[in-house]
Amino acid sequence: MLRILTPGHPVWRTFIDTGLAMLVVAVSAFFSYTAFTNRAGVAENKAVIIRPRVINKVWIEPSTISSGGSFKVHINATINEVCPGETHWSIIRTSDNVEVARTVELTHPVKLGINDLTITRRVPDTAVPGSYYYVVTVYEFCGPERTTYTAVTPHVPFTIR
Repeated sequence: MLRILTPGHPVWRTFIDTGLAMLVVAVSAFFSYTAFTNRAGVAENKAVIIRPRVINKVWIEPSTISSGGSFKVHINATINEVCPGETHWSIIRTSDNVEVARTVELTHPVKLGINDLTITRRVPDTAVPGSYYYVVTVYEFCGPERTTYTAVTPHVPFTIR
């Protein structure tokens, strides 16, 4: 047994070979992990895209409107960047998803930060009584490449009597 512990014994050569092999594996694993993590990290660690407009809440008043009547749309939005754009407003009949009215206009003037907008809209005279929803889609064109950002409101239900 004492002969195994002497430096000239063949078991030491096995210990050294095994130790060097484990070191090579550990170093290889470290470098491959670093290489693949950096490659994947480039995609994951890109600058976080902050949308220029985040629509927090939308509601309309009154929730029951007569045909041809007007209503107010209240929008609470956070503006992170002021960009030119256009707004698409639609009134859609719930029963068959037919668009009853649509308006396309330039975006309303806003300031950076939280904005509370109130816009008056009108229901067409031809709208029949029933259940409808109101939706807004905002297209903004920001930056030197004119990147298009889209913000869509949730459907806001209302009734036409």
